Amino acid sequence: MANEKNETTSERRRGRPGNISLEKIVEAALDIGFRGISMHTIARRLNVAVSALYRHVGSKDELLLLCTDIVSQKIVLPETDSWQEHLRVLARNYRKVTLSMPGSVEFVREVGLTTPAACAVVDRSIAVLRESGFQGDLAYMTCIGMISHATDMALHEEQDRRNVSLRGGAEVEEVLRAMKDQYPNIGWALAGDFLLNREEYFELGLRVYINGIEIALREQMA
Repeated sequence: MANEKNETTSERRRGRPGNISLEKIVEAALDIGFRGISMHTIARRLNVAVSALYRHVGSKDELLLLCTDIVSQKIVLPETDSWQEHLRVLARNYRKVTLSMPGSVEFVREVGLTTPAACAVVDRSIAVLRESGFQGDLAYMTCIGMISHATDMALHEEQDRRNVSLRGGAEVEEVLRAMKDQYPNIGWALAGDFLLNREEYFELGLRVYINGIEIALREQMA
């Protein structure tokens, strides 16, 4: 981290600390993406000196946590005694929030759910499961698994959107359908003009997941 604090003379001339805020720094980090982020790349994006960033954030690691935590800060959970409904809303909101903040899902997937806001969401969700008769290990795995389903789907949706240009603007299903002679079973499954509805696909996974947890809960209580 120390080497990132070493700024060049040109960076010092370029820095305009009054024009940036922590919010702008986080926005720039999300826009750059998890794999390309560094204090230098953010400073160049905001046209400021690296030292200007350290007036708002202590380190790159702290910034990674902030970019991750901001997602969970936006998660709104229902007041319900139904663990099934709680999980549905939990997953839907994680998917909705990450898709509304391009780039954020990579931070959640890489950093994990150990930030303060994420822990608060997980703790509240486990409380609902606990009241519904879940044992600790099943409650934890259920909660983490549901969030993983949501963020995994969001990550695939973001990746697919970026890759459309690589396919000449075609959807994945269109590309695969064109190879039906080589892969007849894929051609059969994608017959007609079928295009994957991401919302329906997500909800299907949600139903499968909850149905599986209901079975696991019955087995636990038996």
